[in-house]
Amino acid sequence: MKLLSIFSAIFLALFIPSKVYCQALDFNLGGPSVENYFEEIPYEFIKGKIILSVEIGGKSRKFLLDTGAPTAISRNLFDELSPSITTKIPVTDIGGKSDSLLFVTLDQIELGQTAYTDIPAIVLNENLLLDCFEIDGFIGSNLLRNSIIQLDSKNKIMRIGSDIDSFSEGLSNKAAIELDRQSSPILTIQIGKNIKEALIFDSGADEFYTMSERNFKQFRKAKGFEVLAESFGSDTFGLFGQEDENKSKRLLIPDLYVNGVTIHKVWTDTKNEDNSRIGSGLLRYGLFTLDYKNKNSYFELFEKDQNFEDSFWDVSPTFKDNKFVIGYIWSKELEKKIDLGDQIIKIDEMDTENSDICDILLNSPMETSQKVTLTVRTKNGEIILVEILNSVNKSL
Repeated sequence: MKLLSIFSAIFLALFIPSKVYCQALDFNLGGPSVENYFEEIPYEFIKGKIILSVEIGGKSRKFLLDTGAPTAISRNLFDELSPSITTKIPVTDIGGKSDSLLFVTLDQIELGQTAYTDIPAIVLNENLLLDCFEIDGFIGSNLLRNSIIQLDSKNKIMRIGSDIDSFSEGLSNKAAIELDRQSSPILTIQIGKNIKEALIFDSGADEFYTMSERNFKQFRKAKGFEVLAESFGSDTFGLFGQEDENKSKRLLIPDLYVNGVTIHKVWTDTKNEDNSRIGSGLLRYGLFTLDYKNKNSYFELFEKDQNFEDSFWDVSPTFKDNKFVIGYIWSKELEKKIDLGDQIIKIDEMDTENSDICDILLNSPMETSQKVTLTVRTKNGEIILVEILNSVNKSL
């Protein structure tokens, strides 16, 4: 069973502006400089992130593929390129907090052998996602909106082309999609027998599926899932800081259908967001194709009968005031020992009190372990040891 590192999941939801809302601006400008193209582009898959090499400003750069966001560049790359500034725009991050960011036009981005010209983009402030993954920006759905992309996790290849007939495999289980105002793809999934849900496919998100609290309240009477636990806290950072503390539920979904294909025994934690999402975790189960051009998707399983492969921990950590702390507690037994905000100073032998944040996020022992021991400093200064286990392993 593959473990879902809670650090990887948090980090993902952290800083990627998966929910970017901008008024009276058009991201859907520019595009490929040639009419016909097809190529296979290798990518790195690091902690659930799809990292592509692109050429911009005459240099090779690393960009994150993020279908849930518009194209974006780092502030450092903005300073280097000095692109044309259109305006400054209000942006709302995944935690609901808002600020203003520069809106620019990029003269050219080369993805493989194809150049994409006059692409609108936002300029990101410095953040851990850019720093820890050493990337210079995001390839967003507005750049991809005239193309077909196929994500092949077995071979770590993104196929991209102008014509669906150029794709020779993976085109079974077809379903219609919609595109939002920044061209992010909206899929419709089914939960159990009675629930249908429209949600964004967000390749920038590590997880397989996350249900929003808003949709949870609408769906709970349909009995398509079981509530395993509830917790109050926060483990999510947005572009502009940590989200406010809120209630979250841990769910077990017996059957979840994507393009009519079933994934069994799906676990998820609800998030205090307006919309649910499917993330890059989907790619572990099959070949996924997004036909932006014709507004269709395809999903072909690698194996015929697929059970959910991730698993979850009894504690969800987070960072607060530059300390690594308890974000959510999912066990009644642990609630008697630790509280929200208690500082985690060790994971097994890893010193998280004095370690670099990127090192904690990228190299946690929870990546490969079935259980770990946390050394916790409580609010009254007491140092205690707490063993936490993988929740799916304990209950299935």
